[in-house]
Amino acid sequence: WRWVFLVNVPFVLLAAPLGLRWLPESRRPGAPPLDLPGVALSTLALTGIVFALIEGVDAGWTTPAVLCAAAAGIAGGVAFFAVELRRAQPLFDVRVLVRPRVAAGALAILASYIATLGMLFLLPQYVQYVQHDSALASGFEVAPFGLGLGALAATSGPLLARYGPRVILLAGLLTASAGFVPLLLLSGDSSPVLVVLGSGIVGCGGGLTYPPATAVIMNDLGTKKAGDGAAVNQLARQVGGALGVAIVGSVFAAIYAALITDEGDVPAAAKESIEAATDVASRLHGAARVDLLDDAVTSFDVAARWGLAVCMAAVLLSAASAAIGLSGVTPAKR
Repeated sequence: WRWVFLVNVPFVLLAAPLGLRWLPESRRPGAPPLDLPGVALSTLALTGIVFALIEGVDAGWTTPAVLCAAAAGIAGGVAFFAVELRRAQPLFDVRVLVRPRVAAGALAILASYIATLGMLFLLPQYVQYVQHDSALASGFEVAPFGLGLGALAATSGPLLARYGPRVILLAGLLTASAGFVPLLLLSGDSSPVLVVLGSGIVGCGGGLTYPPATAVIMNDLGTKKAGDGAAVNQLARQVGGALGVAIVGSVFAAIYAALITDEGDVPAAAKESIEAATDVASRLHGAARVDLLDDAVTSFDVAARWGLAVCMAAVLLSAASAAIGLSGVTPAKR
C-alpha cells in the first residue's frame, strides 16, 4: 500500500519544469532571512505533541517516550512564542492570533480540518470492516465529499459578496456539522446512502467554510500583513490535518481497545486495531474465530461513532466562536 504515495511523483516531475519555465519570479524587496530558530522550535512543538497524541493510546500515556515527546512539544511551543515575540523579523507574528476575526477564521479552518481528516480516517475503515464492502466501494461512497467541496467553493464568491463572510462561514460550519448526523446513524447493515449523504454534506459545508474563513483573515490583516495572513491559513490547515488524525484517532482507538477488552480474554494484538483483530481471527477456528470478529466489529462500530461525534463537536464549537468573533463583520458595499 505504501506505493500509493508515489502517485505524486509524476505530477511533480511534470509541474516542476513547467513551473520553472512559465511562472514569474516574485521577491519582496528587503525580505528578511529565514528565521531558523522559529523553524526549529515550531517543528519540535508540532512533532512532539502529535507524536504524544498518537502513541499515547498504543504505548500508554505514562510511558517515557510519550511523556518526553509531550514535554518537548509543549516546551517547544512555549519557546516558539517567546522567541517570536522578541524577534524583529519573526518567522510568524504570533500577535495576529489575538485579533478576534483572525482567531475566528483560523479556528474555523482548524476545526474543519480536524473534522475532515478525522472523518476520512474513520469512514473507509468503517465501510470495509463493519459493513464488509470493498476498498473501491469505500472510495466511491466518500467521493461526494470532494465533489461537494469543489462545487460549493466554486460558487461561494457571489454568496460572499451578497451576504458577507460571517453569514456564509456560519452556514458552512453548520452545514458541515449537519453532515455528521447521518454518519452517526451508521450501523453494520445500514445503507451506503448514509455515507454518501453524510460525506457529501460535510464536503458542501467545507466548500462554504474555507473561502470566507480565508477572506476574514486576509481582510483583517491587510496587505502589509499578507504574509502573516497566509501563514495563519496554512498553519490552521496543516495543524488541523495533523490533529484530526491524532485526536480523533486517539479517541477512537482508546474506546475500541476498552470495549474489545470488556468482551473477555482477547489477544493483545487484537486490541490495537480491527485489522489486527481480523488477522488474529484468521488463525483461529470455530466459535473463537466468530466471537473475536463479532467483538471487534461491535467495538469498532461504537468507537467510530464516538470519533465522528468528536468531529461534529469540533465544528460546532468553531461555529460558536465564529458567531462571536465575527459579530461586527458585514457584507462589502458594492
